[in-house]
Amino acid sequence: MIYFTADQHYGHTGIIKFCDRPFKDVEDMNEGLVSIFNSIVTDKDEVYHLGDFAFNDPALWVARLNGRRHHLILGNHDYKRLNGIKNSSFSTVQDVLYLRYEGYRLFLSHYAHRVWRNSIHGSMHLYGHSHGNIPDFNRSMDVGVDRLGYKPISIVDVIGKLMLRPITDQHDMEVGRDALSCNI
Repeated sequence: MIYFTADQHYGHTGIIKFCDRPFKDVEDMNEGLVSIFNSIVTDKDEVYHLGDFAFNDPALWVARLNGRRHHLILGNHDYKRLNGIKNSSFSTVQDVLYLRYEGYRLFLSHYAHRVWRNSIHGSMHLYGHSHGNIPDFNRSMDVGVDRLGYKPISIVDVIGKLMLRPITDQHDMEVGRDALSCNI
């Protein structure tokens, strides 16, 4: 199975207050996130982390998480630890990814987009960064831990939710219609 998650912020004391996380301190948060993650993901699964993974050595956390392969889509806080990330246990590290799965297409980014590659043709978009503060838009979804009860979400659940939503047609958007004009 494939899973998605974002914004764990392992080792980040301040995130508990910033996001009103229900943990008493950073150690409690770290252990809680690892425990919840490992109760869902098995060693046969593949996981895409959509940014802001850890505020200390990423390899420490990847080693403790179930999953046969871990992929990182870089978030704004990950760039500060890029050397450590490149030497960690992530199978791949990239800025964005266009993933194909059984005929479905998913655009993965740390950041929310209003339009994305093939959104007009029904592709889906998964993101983090907003910690549940930006509403989902059509076939886009915040997969951050603050939005999803600190749990990763399976690709089956993502597809089940997003395929019921409308396709994003940037040529027929109500908001910002004038901004989309081609009169240059």
